Order: sequence, then C-alpha cells, then structure tokens
Amino acid sequence: MADYQDIVWEEHGPVAVCRLNRPEKLNAMRSQTTEEMYHAWRGFNANKALKVMIVTGTGRGFTAGADVSREGMGEGPADPGATPGAASPAPRMLKAIVEKPVIAAVNGAAAGMGYVLALACDIRIASDRAIFHHVYLRRALVTSGETWYLPRIIGLGNAIYHVFMADSMDADEALRLHLVSRVVPHDDLMDEAMKMAQELATRPPNATKYAKKAIYKGLNLTMEDAMEYVGYTRAANLNSGEAAEGFRAFNEKRAPNW
Repeated sequence: MADYQDIVWEEHGPVAVCRLNRPEKLNAMRSQTTEEMYHAWRGFNANKALKVMIVTGTGRGFTAGADVSREGMGEGPADPGATPGAASPAPRMLKAIVEKPVIAAVNGAAAGMGYVLALACDIRIASDRAIFHHVYLRRALVTSGETWYLPRIIGLGNAIYHVFMADSMDADEALRLHLVSRVVPHDDLMDEAMKMAQELATRPPNATKYAKKAIYKGLNLTMEDAMEYVGYTRAANLNSGEAAEGFRAFNEKRAPNW
C-alpha cells in the first residue's frame, strides 16, 4: 500500500475507506491530495476483491474544498475556476475512474469542491453534524459542479434557490430535499456507512457496474437511447456469467458465488 500523506486508505474485506486526512485544514484539498486520491482510486477500481468505497474526512470536516491558502495554491495568486479544466477536479476524477459504488459518509462541513465531491458519490449518508456550504455567490465566484448535480438530485427549483441564496444546508434540510439518503447520530456514522457498504458488496459486481453506468449515462439520453444503452449493458452482463450464477443460486437455494 502506498504511503499517503493527505489521505488515509483502509481496506476492510470488500470495502475500502478513503479518508481525507488534513484535519488542521478541515481536510481542504491541494494538488497532492488529488494526486493521492487518483492513485488510490485507480487501484481500487482495478482490485476485484474490493467492491465498495466509502469517502469521508478526519476530524470535524468532510472537506472544506480546495485549499486556497498559499500552501495549497503554491506561490502564485489563488485563481479558483480560472479555466474550465480547473473546475471540480476531484469530483470529475472520481466519476472518470471509479465504476463501483461509492458512499460519501459526510461527517461534518462539506464546502466548495468538497460539497461537489459528496454529490459525485453515488450515495450520501450524513452525520447529524453534517453541513453543506454553498457560498460561491457570496465570494463573487461562479458555482462549480453543483450546477450539474444539484438540479438532478434535488430538482431545478430547489437547486436555483440554493445556489442563488448561497446559504448553508444542515443535515435535516439535506434529508428533506433528498440530497442525502440517511442522517444518523454522529458517533454511528462510520458503523452505519460500513453496514451499507457491506450490503452493497454482496451485489454482483458486473451487474452493479453496468447499472451505475446506465443510470449516469441515461441522464443525458432520450428514453429510447437510454433503453438501447441498457440493452448493450444487459448483453455484456449476460456474457460475464453472473446472471447464470444468479439463476443457479436461486434454484439451489444458496448464496450466489460472484
């Protein structure tokens, strides 16, 4: 296992935990952080023994987003979002690399790019201390990846209101708007996230991968094109042998061997 500085990487059977580990900075992300996540996530995606990943933070924060201090940005001036390629690199990287289920265990503040990182995960479970900060317009900055995720997750009207008002959202409001799937007591967060991950880990890996692909691909397709894409993924999954094993296990009244 690589010797990381900005993240802690743990493996618990089929479940990996990627823990952002700069608590003194509320886990703000710098270039080294994204490089370490890139390396870890590529390894996770290639490791057939690992089925699910949990992303969380150390200490009080999930992640405060990009580290805009001189240490985080380097010696040049902080110029977040100066080019299209600079917008939300870690969340875009997560979507590009990882084909398996990812759970965000939001343990505290999620702000800026950290907010988008939580949105880029497939499922979000929040501590009752979690808070989602969206303050771009208060800083005269253009909203980043939230412009894509929020309308799809909480609806267009709620997304516009949330972005324009530039307010924070606590865990209860996030649950009401279905931004998160569950809110749990803070001290139970990782236990509950691990239970969810262990349950997801029992799913057939190829079928799960193709289901994830079809869901996200379908967001930008017509219904007809989405169903055609699902047809391709179903054919690919049948060729993997998982479906045959599923039928055998059902008929033999045993757990499937994926």
